[in-house]
Amino acid sequence: MKLKIKSRKALYKAVEAAIVSAENLFGPGTGPQKRAWVVESINKAIDIPYIGEGMEEVIIGFLVDMLIEFLNEKGLSE
Repeated sequence: MKLKIKSRKALYKAVEAAIVSAENLFGPGTGPQKRAWVVESINKAIDIPYIGEGMEEVIIGFLVDMLIEFLNEKGLSE
């Protein structure tokens, strides 16, 4: 069963939590692996209403990239 995401804030929080988890699981120097794991994990776990799976993956990938940049600037991610 997939979780329904009803707000952008909920989606951001889920992605941010997955990014932090990936940092702890994979460690430094594994950026592409961490990104792939986060996108795959989030896409498997949530459902964005009215959007197909392929488009969800694109949106989640874009969001992951944006949040990783933000966390990198803040020194919270690799």
